Amino acid sequence: MGLQISLEEVKSFIVRYNGMSKGVFKWRQASVVEARAQKRIRTKIGRHIRIPDDASNRYLFNLPVQATDADGFKLALFNVSEKLDGLDALIVHTQHDEIIVEAKEDIANQVQTIVEESMEEPLERIIPEVPFVAEIRMVEAWG
Repeated sequence: MGLQISLEEVKSFIVRYNGMSKGVFKWRQASVVEARAQKRIRTKIGRHIRIPDDASNRYLFNLPVQATDADGFKLALFNVSEKLDGLDALIVHTQHDEIIVEAKEDIANQVQTIVEESMEEPLERIIPEVPFVAEIRMVEAWG
C-alpha cells in the first residue's frame, strides 16, 4: 500500500533532514558543483571517472561514494587473495561487497580472521574517519 503522506509532509521531512545533516548537505552540494565543473569525479584514492553532461545531481552525489567503496572492495579482494595464498582455502565467489571463501574446517577460524581484517583494512585506510566493520558469517555450506 505504501506511505500515505502528503507532499507537504515530504518537503518538511527533507528540510528537517538537511537541517540535521548540514555537513553532508554541504559536501553533497560541493561534490555536485565540482563534478560538473571538472566533468569528472575523483574517488578517495584518486581514481577519476568521467561523467556524462546529462548526469543527474543524485548520480553525481552517489558516484564518488559508490566508486570509493568499489575501490576499497577491490583492495580487500586482493588482500584476501594474497593472504590465503598457501592455505587450503579458496575464494569461490564474490557478489556486490561479499567475498565467499571455501576452507577446510581446521583452518576456518584463521581464514575468518584473514577475511575480516582484509576487508576492513582498505576502507579504514582510505577513509580513516569512518569506522568499517565486516560482518563475517561462517556456514557449513553456501547457496
